[in-house]
Amino acid sequence: MRGVGAVPNLRWSAPYIRRLGKHNGAIIQHIVSGGGDLHVEKLAEVTNKRARDLKARNLPKLEEAGIVELDGNTVRLAEDWREALENRREEDGEIYAHNRDERKYREQAEAFRNRDKTPAEEVPPLMGREKMAEIQAERAKEEEEKRIEHQRQKVGVTAETFIHDKLKSLDRIRLGLLRDIWSDAGGNPKDVLSAAIRLGCRIEKLPTYDNQQFIFPPTQRSAA
Repeated sequence: MRGVGAVPNLRWSAPYIRRLGKHNGAIIQHIVSGGGDLHVEKLAEVTNKRARDLKARNLPKLEEAGIVELDGNTVRLAEDWREALENRREEDGEIYAHNRDERKYREQAEAFRNRDKTPAEEVPPLMGREKMAEIQAERAKEEEEKRIEHQRQKVGVTAETFIHDKLKSLDRIRLGLLRDIWSDAGGNPKDVLSAAIRLGCRIEKLPTYDNQQFIFPPTQRSAA
């Protein structure tokens, strides 16, 4: 008999590296709560999705991973679904990322507890303004990274953390494409623009791309 229990939180990774995602994790959990099988219409109702979207987007991924089996309009957990899920998480780097984030969180917590024990940094008296500005910019970047990581640890992946992660490896991304990727991840595409503004990103229309809007990282200067 298939085991039941909590399903690990699933994540999204760097641009174009798709993991199962938190919505697919929720789908698995609903099937587990339903005793191991669920009608597609009922699954659509409890996940607030359309049945045709489940069949077109979510269920094929889970079936391909060997986690669920489709029998007409009934979705069942595969006999070895837990093993298949763990294998998929391992392949996607999910377990490694989880352990890395846990380690990073512990290190940050330890640094916070020992903050008063750390001697203040001394700035060399002959350091120029340009070097000082560079150091301040680097510190501001580190603080922003800590804020984003704290948000991720507290409430999971948000529009802000999602955009932050995407722009880490890109010098810019089209607003429409970013909305589509966030929507596929289960987010509300309407949240993307306001989240980018909160992050301090620059939004600009590029004439070379039919005046489509692009989002740049906060420190990225336009080359257009």
